[in-house]
Amino acid sequence: MARQNAFTLLELLIVLAILGGLLGLVTPNLSFDGEGAKLEREASSLRQALQSQIDQAWLQGESRFVELDEGAVSWFILKNGNWEQEQGLYLSDQIRSRLLLDESQLNSAVGVLDGPDSVDLVILSNGEYLPFQWTLISEQGDQRTITGDGINALALQ
Repeated sequence: MARQNAFTLLELLIVLAILGGLLGLVTPNLSFDGEGAKLEREASSLRQALQSQIDQAWLQGESRFVELDEGAVSWFILKNGNWEQEQGLYLSDQIRSRLLLDESQLNSAVGVLDGPDSVDLVILSNGEYLPFQWTLISEQGDQRTITGDGINALALQ
């Protein structure tokens, strides 16, 4: 009987495992996010950060202010009668934002809490916050809006 030259099943499985490992290393570096995915990621990150601040204000009993300054979102926390600024997050340069809320309610809350002048959003120590709509807009005009009704969890639309 003549011997046939062929690969064994084990040899084929080893080669496939090596190729799969190499493909797994290369694929993440080749992925290209579209503007929509980038915008969705930014909006989701901002929503999670805001929700975390709302939750922490309630859990720790500390009122908080949110400030938006040229793409940087900062938190001011009322601790022992003093406002302390904490690092927030940065939005991408390619994304613009627009925050809509009732200015008279904002001014009233800032006055009562004796907060800094450059406040964009108020979160009270009981977890309530001023109702708002925070829209992120990509360079292509795609939009994602974070909506808060003042009491419930934030929604991303």
